[in-house]
Amino acid sequence: MVKHLLKYAQKYWRESWAIAHRILTELFRRKRSLIAWMIFPATILILNGMITGGKQNNFTTQEAFEIAAPATLVGAALFFSCLGGGVATIVSEREQQTLKRLFLSPLSGVSYFLGTFLAHSVIGIGQTLVIFAIAFFAGAEFPDANWAIAPQSQP
Repeated sequence: MVKHLLKYAQKYWRESWAIAHRILTELFRRKRSLIAWMIFPATILILNGMITGGKQNNFTTQEAFEIAAPATLVGAALFFSCLGGGVATIVSEREQQTLKRLFLSPLSGVSYFLGTFLAHSVIGIGQTLVIFAIAFFAGAEFPDANWAIAPQSQP
């Protein structure tokens, strides 16, 4: 029983990783898409920081980015996962005729879904790194998120 489950888990993992790898490879080939995926969250962070740190709020740049970074991460995640990410991938594959070939192959729908999810998770991690890097360069500190960003030694 366990051997049978491991066999299916390996099959799904192998197929899912192949789909994710193909999506990410295509994204890196089309530099335009990759740049857009990184510029959008950075621009939204800067705009949110400018709005938050406006003249009436009396926040420093550091405080403004500390407030704006988590909201920007949530906004970028919702935008790319709900409105753009998966839909853009499917439309792109349909235009390039790869979707038809994938569905004619023995690939399961679960593997395709998991592969797309895995690829967009990698993109989301990249966007998170870009947003936190910009916020850190602006002087923002996130003491509650140290476990997620970088391990720091305790005194």
